[in-house]
Amino acid sequence: MANSSTQSNTTRQALDELAALFLTPAPPSATATPPPAAKPAAPRPEQRSASPNATATAVPQPHSPAVEAVMLGHLPGFASPWITQYAHILTQREQGDVAIAHVDDDEDAQPGVRLEMVQLGDQTDPPPPLKLHAETLEQAIAAIVPEVSTVLVVVTDPERPRIRRWLEHVSCWTLISGADETAIVGAYRLLKALRQSPFAASVDPPRVQLALMGSDDEVAAAAVARLARATAKHLDITPTLAASRKRLEPARRHPIWQVDQLEDALPRLLQALEQATPSPAPINYNGNGTAAPSTSNGHAAPTTDPPTEAPPKPPRAEATQADARKDEETAGMSTYLENNAIALAARCPRCASVELAVDAAGQLHLMRVVNDATPADAALRELIETRAWAVEHAAVLALTLPNRTLNPALQPRLHLFSAEPAPLLERLAHASHPAQQLLALHLLKPVELAGQITHVHAALTHG
Repeated sequence: MANSSTQSNTTRQALDELAALFLTPAPPSATATPPPAAKPAAPRPEQRSASPNATATAVPQPHSPAVEAVMLGHLPGFASPWITQYAHILTQREQGDVAIAHVDDDEDAQPGVRLEMVQLGDQTDPPPPLKLHAETLEQAIAAIVPEVSTVLVVVTDPERPRIRRWLEHVSCWTLISGADETAIVGAYRLLKALRQSPFAASVDPPRVQLALMGSDDEVAAAAVARLARATAKHLDITPTLAASRKRLEPARRHPIWQVDQLEDALPRLLQALEQATPSPAPINYNGNGTAAPSTSNGHAAPTTDPPTEAPPKPPRAEATQADARKDEETAGMSTYLENNAIALAARCPRCASVELAVDAAGQLHLMRVVNDATPADAALRELIETRAWAVEHAAVLALTLPNRTLNPALQPRLHLFSAEPAPLLERLAHASHPAQQLLALHLLKPVELAGQITHVHAALTHG
């Protein structure tokens, strides 16, 4: 019974996430706050008096820049220019320069830190010869802290346990992403992975914000509002819109310092920032050269590496043989659809068990079978991911259609086939769950007739 209750809860959450991410717009009170307006152009005295050739021996002035952990989502084109664009927005808003610290903390590669400066002003202004003369990372950070209004710490692969452990001790997370459906689904998946970290329970939730690039303010606000509905309900965080920019603009970016082959690059960088800028939750080093983050109650967290997590599940394209055999038993789900739907050979690379079909009206249908290897909640999430993939690649999918065209006015319809659909049906029917607008539920049960196995089908809901 306990296992059944757990499966029911996870299925309910998957249905709720589906509705929150893709259905009705948020009410006015839940709409994402527009990006903050730029401050009046009043140069900061301490910054204007600072020399751009500051050395590592410079004494930091009493100034505490904001520190943001920056993660990258699904972006239009290359990611690096959009990091600069976000920093450029901050220079205009805060009327001060912004430092970008690119952290490579990959144990399998060459770890290190690259420091860049994005300066206030446009690219036509003559750039000063910025260069830090520092021998250590700590000296470099001490030199730039008095010069900037914000430090952006850009981390790669934030879902790795080693990185997640340290992200929990940065009070502001900024996700730079696109605003399309694929990007928002990806943002939700990343935030969910980070908030379900075993280290998340020991600290207060961070302030989460999004910088949505390649879209205007209205589209960006709507996308963040949609994401915030889902995260507020299921992850106990409500992201806000930090910035948006539709296209690249000129910006003054200069590399100022770099160190390679630096072990513990991320914790050492955060430690250096803590030393240079007073903080209520310092990060302390122990005697053996490794770092120990402080928890919210002021005590040092354990310095041992987190328990090794199980490797991520392989993509559905690498389904087990048993799962594949079960799928083959009910292959050709399009035969159960209405309006003369025909199957497509195309598959989402990560969810190869989800079948695709298009009907005579040009509407795309996504179909997944629930079985022992793939329970209802996992099947629903595969449908969600495939939906985002199909929307992003609609133009390519259209090329695979046999004598049909996709109708862009019709949203993809999701179909879930199950031999035991009662729990799902009860959940969908209860209080007219909004996921009914997206999901069609089907009974598909194998039965034996005259020594032959056949399948009984009935459409229970129509989406």
